[in-house]
Amino acid sequence: LRQLAKAFPMDPRPARRVREVATISARPAIEPQAAIARVGSSGGKGERLLSLAAQAATPRDLKGLSGDDFELLVVELFRRQGHQARRVGQWGDHGVDIVVDSTDGQKWIVQCKRWTSRWIGEPLVRDLFGAMHHEGADRGILVTTSWFSHPARRWARGKPVELIDGNQLLRLVRQ
Repeated sequence: LRQLAKAFPMDPRPARRVREVATISARPAIEPQAAIARVGSSGGKGERLLSLAAQAATPRDLKGLSGDDFELLVVELFRRQGHQARRVGQWGDHGVDIVVDSTDGQKWIVQCKRWTSRWIGEPLVRDLFGAMHHEGADRGILVTTSWFSHPARRWARGKPVELIDGNQLLRLVRQ
């Protein structure tokens, strides 16, 4: 991973974006991470992100995505399933990154966490549940590149909250 970081340095300043479209050829499985970091920003970006993410070997390979690109990837997943989805996340978004109008007329809120070295604990799931009620949503969905703690999964059980960890996310991307 250190070699990748040296080979593909990322500018931490959010205002700067690389605008070239990445292509992936026959390379080692870890390469999609670097390619995802260089996806272009013009039309069809969500579809390109899905295509590149489908080549990721592990959820950690998605860490090359910016926070915005990770949210776009999740929006595209919902759109691919026939739902209407839009990004609303920004500072002060009260834990809502995406709003989904489902095919059956329900309102869902989605929170995205692009984490690779930490698990998602019960407090974040409780926060999502509170945001769901505040927004008048029928369902809350927490999507992460990481994983959920056992207490977080137990707390969500029986509630209209869905937890999608990194492995589940990759399965959805590959469908």
